[in-house]
Amino acid sequence: MARKFSFDNAAFHFVRTDGASGFLPKFLIAYLLISAVFTAVNFGIQMLLFGSMNGLAEQMASGRVSSPGQFGAIGLYYLLLMAIGSVFWAVFEASVQRRYVLDEGFMIRFGGDELRLLVVGLLWFLFFLGIYIGLALVIVGLPFVVGSVSSNVGVLLLLPCIFGGLGVWIWLAVKFSAASALTIRDKKIKFFDSWSATRGRFWPLLGAYLVLVIFVLIAYFFVVGIAMAVMCGGGLNFRDPDSLAMLGNPLSLGIMFVVFFLLMSVVQALFLYVWAGPAALIAKTDPRGGGAPNVADEFA
Repeated sequence: MARKFSFDNAAFHFVRTDGASGFLPKFLIAYLLISAVFTAVNFGIQMLLFGSMNGLAEQMASGRVSSPGQFGAIGLYYLLLMAIGSVFWAVFEASVQRRYVLDEGFMIRFGGDELRLLVVGLLWFLFFLGIYIGLALVIVGLPFVVGSVSSNVGVLLLLPCIFGGLGVWIWLAVKFSAASALTIRDKKIKFFDSWSATRGRFWPLLGAYLVLVIFVLIAYFFVVGIAMAVMCGGGLNFRDPDSLAMLGNPLSLGIMFVVFFLLMSVVQALFLYVWAGPAALIAKTDPRGGGAPNVADEFA
């Protein structure tokens, strides 16, 4: 059933959307499996390149880095991780938005949709970078500029400027939040079109995202609670030195890591799934249309 845009429909679009059934279990399983493979390969490469991250830190602290090229290897390696992480996000974001916006079933692939989302992701990165640089300039520069007249005035103005900058950041983030959904809907890069699509919908959209943030935080603390229960149930007592010695046992650490990794991967996957809902509803109820199913019904 088509739904009009509203605060509650945006916040709970992830449970009110129509389309193919069975998407979420397949999505979670695929996310877990690919995350596990990526994490295992990442860990193996780190061990091969650096021996261990602690060992690398000790080398850097003592000035005993094995070769100048090691720093270059570290930089290239983390650039590669960023690239792989971006592809990972684009693949799963595209899958979710195709499910929401186009009512398609579960599918993992790398094609035109994912390439366009990589460009959208790059624009998001440049957007956040610009905001952070602007805030940094305000935080660093304001005390010097105003402080030359009055240090007290400079300190008093600093906090409002920081909160004002964060307010602008949130406002722009909400205004451009529908970029991925519009890009999937129209098969074109639609980052700046989100500005028009979200016109007149800022406050309900912001409220929907705040509800989802609370939802994810609750899930996160629930996962941490489960992880702590598993550790304590396994005989770990943080006040007992002998019990804490378990943390030095590779098998115990491995079990704890696997449990925590699986639980956190589920939370991350759910976060990606529910967070895409408001943006998808924006795209589906965009008055300009663009190919979304039932878009005319949304405004009936």
